[in-house]
Amino acid sequence: MASLNVFLLCMAAVGLVAGFAGWVIHDYREASAESPSNAYPYWLKQSIVGGNELAFFRACELALGVDYKICPKVRLLDIFGINDGLDFATFDVAEERLMMQRIDFLICNKKDLAPVLAIALKSVPYGQKGKTTNETLRTVCDFANLPFLEVESKTKYTASQVFEMVSQKLGLSQDNNGQTTPPMCPECGAVTVKRQVKSGRSKGKIFWGCINFPNCRGVAKAPSTESKKAKGGQNG
Repeated sequence: MASLNVFLLCMAAVGLVAGFAGWVIHDYREASAESPSNAYPYWLKQSIVGGNELAFFRACELALGVDYKICPKVRLLDIFGINDGLDFATFDVAEERLMMQRIDFLICNKKDLAPVLAIALKSVPYGQKGKTTNETLRTVCDFANLPFLEVESKTKYTASQVFEMVSQKLGLSQDNNGQTTPPMCPECGAVTVKRQVKSGRSKGKIFWGCINFPNCRGVAKAPSTESKKAKGGQNG
């Protein structure tokens, strides 16, 4: 009888200990879930683009000058709309396609941020030699009439290389709708792009700088049509 009582007391003690431990663990889990570090487990990346993407972005800035804005990593859903009149299933598939895909670089007009060119760095999925992950992007852009350019992903680009790739897509090398053809650099003969002085007494001034900057610091005179517009504005 005495041994039975001892056994029951031991079991009761074990039950109390287990219950207390369960209460402590439950309380700890609730406190952990409520703490900001667990509820929002995020950290800040050093850059929104990777090494190859950053190299292309910097070269693209030099190549396009001040007339365009370069927006990296833009979702297709932020660029394209979906036609009206679709049934629910078709609309759902179309929306999911836009949500799951993004453009590496979207080139927009500076004035109104209207998209003018989509650029994707070429990436080949493992085990699928010759195929790229950009086929859906190309197809969507084609149907929506947005020019698309696929660029080889590499660690280094020059502004002149990027300009050569995008010039035909953007019509930079020809005079269309009153757009002036960029003048040539007087130092090295390369094309120039519009740039803006960032500091000093001339801060904010627009000039035509060599696309090979900083290797070449040549500055060209503004095209004649642009000069006439500037003079007309000053006379007015």
